[in-house]
Amino acid sequence: MTTEEIALKIEEAGKRNKKTTMFHFLSLFYADEFREYDAVQFCRDVGMRDSFATEFRKMFSLSQMIKDEGYIIKK
Repeated sequence: MTTEEIALKIEEAGKRNKKTTMFHFLSLFYADEFREYDAVQFCRDVGMRDSFATEFRKMFSLSQMIKDEGYIIKK
């Protein structure tokens, strides 16, 4: 998934008052794809405030913990 596609999903979710929830979900779900991405730049690219960079990093940590516990995140 590209940052443009994520931005569209977040924008659509905002219409349902679920913008932050969608940001967290997609950051967690696609953590491996964006692991090397700068957190602040990612937030800018998907239309979120820079302050969400911390949340982006938390989703990476959560993703790793889920894997370490033996679970798989997949579609």
